[in-house]
Amino acid sequence: MKAPNPAEMPQKLLPSHQESLWPGDPFDWSVEQVSAFISLHDPAATKIASALRREEIDGPAFLLLTQANCSRGLNLTQVEIAKLCHIVEAAKTKFAQLHIEPYL
Repeated sequence: MKAPNPAEMPQKLLPSHQESLWPGDPFDWSVEQVSAFISLHDPAATKIASALRREEIDGPAFLLLTQANCSRGLNLTQVEIAKLCHIVEAAKTKFAQLHIEPYL
């Protein structure tokens, strides 16, 4: 069994210093905050951030992104789509921590 890759771990399992990457509630993010978050999460993802900004993807739309709808219209490679989907899943985990876990 191989050792876990920290980049593949759910956000709540990452060290607390990673919290600084989360500018509040993902549901409330503007188009610019989504773009900035992508750039902070992966500095090499400038093409992804630009595509989301061009399509005016804000926080609620960002949380709804799937591999299928990223494949249409964003003009990204499969590798970029995979990176984006990983970042979206991390944001969904953060959203769940903020809105669901307090009630469990």
